[in-house]
Amino acid sequence: MNHPTLSLFFMAKVHNLEMDPLMSKDKNNLSAIFNGCGPESLPNFARKFLDRYFSLFAPAFLVHDWDYAKLEKTKENFKISNKRLYKNMKILVKNRCKWYTSWYFYFESWRLYGACKTFGWSAFKKG
Repeated sequence: MNHPTLSLFFMAKVHNLEMDPLMSKDKNNLSAIFNGCGPESLPNFARKFLDRYFSLFAPAFLVHDWDYAKLEKTKENFKISNKRLYKNMKILVKNRCKWYTSWYFYFESWRLYGACKTFGWSAFKKG
C-alpha cells in the first residue's frame, strides 16, 4: 500500500468510518482499488480537480472504492455501499469542519451521494 492510501485508511479508522470488517484484512490491495472521486471513465484532469475539491471526503471515497471492488454485485449491496458513503461523508463533516462551514459540506455530501445513486450502477457492476 502506498503512503497516501495508508494515510487515508488510518484516517478512516481514526474517524470511525463505517467499513466492511474485511477491509482491514485487505489493506495491501487498497492502493490498486482506490481511484478517488468519480468513476474510472472520468478524464484524468477532471479526477484531479474533484479529488482536490472534495479532499475532505477522501477517506470515505477509499471505503466506497473498496465496497465497489469487493462487494457482491447486487442492487442491495449497491444501495448499502452508497448509503455507507453518505454516512461516512457526514461523519467527516461533523468531525473535521467548523460549524459555520459544515452546512456547505453536508450539502456537497448529499450531492455526491445522489450522483453515486444515479450514475454509479455501471461502475459498481464492473467492480
